[in-house]
Parts: sequence; C-alpha cells; structure tokens
Amino acid sequence: MPDPRHRLWARRLARLCLVIATCASGISVAAEKPLVVFFGGYGATEADMRLWQQAAAADPVYGRTFDFEGIPYPNEAGSNVLRAVAVAEPTLDAVANRLRAMPGRRIVVAGHSSGAALAVSTVSRIGTSETIKLISLDAGINTELPPALGFFPITHLECWSAAAGDVLSFGYRRAQALCKDSLFVLRTTRCNTPICLHYSLVNRGADADLTFKQSRVLDHGISGGYANFSVNLDWLAHSK
Repeated sequence: MPDPRHRLWARRLARLCLVIATCASGISVAAEKPLVVFFGGYGATEADMRLWQQAAAADPVYGRTFDFEGIPYPNEAGSNVLRAVAVAEPTLDAVANRLRAMPGRRIVVAGHSSGAALAVSTVSRIGTSETIKLISLDAGINTELPPALGFFPITHLECWSAAAGDVLSFGYRRAQALCKDSLFVLRTTRCNTPICLHYSLVNRGADADLTFKQSRVLDHGISGGYANFSVNLDWLAHSK
C-alpha cells in the first residue's frame, strides 16, 4: 500500500509545477506583446516622449495590449528631415539593431510629423520583415529616403491625418499624396486650427486654437503641442 506521505509530497510537487508553469507562461505572454516604437516630430523633447510613453503604457485599452517606447526628435537638426536622419543616425542604428534582434515579435514603428522620416529610416535599416508595420502620422515621408529591402508600402504602411469639418490637419495634403487610398482620417469637433489637428493625433488635449508658434513653446521641457496632455492612440486600431 503506498505511503500516504508519498501521496502528499506528490500533490505538493504537482501544485508547485503548476505554479511554475503558470508564471513562465505569463512571462512569455508579456514578452510577446507587440512593441510600439514612436518617433516624436519636430519639436518633440525628451520630456515630451517620457510623458507620451508613460501615458501610453497607462492607457486603459492599448496599455494592456502593447509595450511602448518614445524617441525624441533631434531638434538641433532643425526641420530638415534629411539632416535630422543624419544627426540621429547613431540612435536609428541602435534602434534598428534592437528590433532586428526580436525575430517574430510584432513591432509597430510610428512617426509623427517629421518623425515619420526617422521611422522609415529605422525600418529601412532592418531589412525584410513581415512582422514590422510602419505608421505615418500626418506626414508625407520624404521620398529621398531609401526604402527598406522587401518593404512594400501598400501592405506595410498606414497613414493617419485628422479633420474637423472643413479644417484639415497640418500634414493632411502631404499624407494624402503619399498614401492615397490607405489614408485614415481621425475626425474631431474640438480643433479650430490645422496645427491643433496635427497634434490631436497624439494629444487629445491639444489647445483648440493652437498655433505653430505656440506648439514650440517649452514649459518645464514640455512643448506646447504636448501641453495639457491626454494621449491619443486611436491610430493603433488596426494593429491589434
């Protein structure tokens, strides 16, 4: 007849194995969440990107589904996107190398405004990948930038802009020219200016009468476009 003590230890061992397996499974699931790498546009500071990343991670819908990383714009380069890509080259190389080391993981590389040039340049450095999606937020990506080998814009690229009635976002026309039939439009009633709509793609709290000059004003490192910040991640709707 089996020793009762042996049965007791067997049950304890089985429970321990179950706990270990459950924990391991949870770690695996968490590690496999899609990663969103977000490049801020011209004027986006390190403080802006910390604010964006923290708010994105806390979002009640997308914060549970994605991991997030925000990268500031190299503002010493000015608004010239080709110069910005050149200045940011060490950062773009480092990001591309990290993403290349994540085979099989779903990745969204998004760029807002001039940051879209940094996003496409990063993707171009990675090479062929069926798991990477590129999103341009209110920007016409500079055509002088080299396309990634095996990167097909029709299947890999999404463009988003915004509109409030007849008022169109700052980069709407450029995005429309680039993406044509694959342009998605976020509609709102709270913005009165094109630059408010431009920022509303990432910040629902952008001032309704925001001007370009105001969007560049810094307050404790936070730019005017990120003031009164309320994260907008609706452009991830097709990436779940």
